[in-house]
Amino acid sequence: LLPSKGHPASIAAAQLAQFAWPKEAPSTILTVGDEDADISVLEAVLDEREVDHNRSSGVSIGSGRDVAASIVAESNLGYGVVVVGVAERHEGVLYSPMVDELLLNAVTPVVIVRRARGLDRPLPPAFSRAIVPVTGTPSSRSAQEVAFAISAQLGTEVLLTHVVNRVNQLPRIFARRGTAVDDPAIAAAESMMVRAVERAHEAGISPREILREGASAGEALVDTARTEQADLVVLGAQLRNVDGRPFIGHTVEAVLERSDATVVVVAQPRPKDPSTGE
Repeated sequence: LLPSKGHPASIAAAQLAQFAWPKEAPSTILTVGDEDADISVLEAVLDEREVDHNRSSGVSIGSGRDVAASIVAESNLGYGVVVVGVAERHEGVLYSPMVDELLLNAVTPVVIVRRARGLDRPLPPAFSRAIVPVTGTPSSRSAQEVAFAISAQLGTEVLLTHVVNRVNQLPRIFARRGTAVDDPAIAAAESMMVRAVERAHEAGISPREILREGASAGEALVDTARTEQADLVVLGAQLRNVDGRPFIGHTVEAVLERSDATVVVVAQPRPKDPSTGE
């Protein structure tokens, strides 16, 4: 499901969907409250794919809550994922109130696509190099699957990256793999990387591995993307409700805030509270 008014952010989301999912998977473009939205570019991007266009009328486009409710209602009709493009910033925050509401109430995975900064065209060129953080969580594995699918289609180089968090960094250089058994953090990182590499090989991908150390995982990932000249960062996130707002994690927020590359966040919906069903 691709919510869109035809703007550049949602065009980038359509491009990501085209690269990450098989062309046999049909897509629906959902336009909420804007009868004049031009989606012809999105339809061109989703070439060779069955595409439907649904319109949800009678909704005020100025109400983020109502627009998000329409998207969530549509997503309940059997969709596997919602792919939504976001602008770089919205009135000083990372994304709009509509995206806030969508993340808070999502019942399916939501893939957030924030297009690269400084583009002078609607779409970035085909992605050449992707930073893919490895954390060992289900959301991280979902992000890896998306990155591997993109790589399989485009030949994008995948850089599996793990950041060992060090509050008090020491001036040290990592030992070669297999020689840091006395450091539990390094041993755990290497174990996670081994499993991620295995999944990449199963997908037909030969990734590079990067092990970084830093006080902030987000800053380390942004720096790695810059150093490696990556044009794509694909992260996983587990949505949480914090004081009535969705929280996707400090690392993800830091990358969205500071990276110039296209950033893709594969966000898993909040688990329901069994006592309330919410």
